[in-house]
Amino acid sequence: MELTLRQTDAVANREERIAFMSNAYDKLRKLVTELAEKAEELDALIPEVEKLQEYQESGKWQQDFEADERGEVSLEVNRSVLSEDGLYDLLSDLDSLYSTFGDILTKAGVYDNVEEE
Repeated sequence: MELTLRQTDAVANREERIAFMSNAYDKLRKLVTELAEKAEELDALIPEVEKLQEYQESGKWQQDFEADERGEVSLEVNRSVLSEDGLYDLLSDLDSLYSTFGDILTKAGVYDNVEEE
């Protein structure tokens, strides 16, 4: 049995659609797997995030920053947390990341309600 032109077009369109959708699926599957792994890593670091928040809010960060500015902290000590806006920016980035993922998942229809804090 021979296919008519219309039937041939339908098969070609179907195959193009399947190929396109499979490509989209494969890209998203890879990304979601990578993000899930990173989310697990981030989840494991939540206690450290909480400690950094407390450090910043307690005033100890400011005291340590000022001590470093006065040269009272050894140059051999890792002082990356004392960069002027580094800790604030990191905590802000984490907050933005949470909001961004909520927005993306809502746009995608994965869930409709993002809890507001």
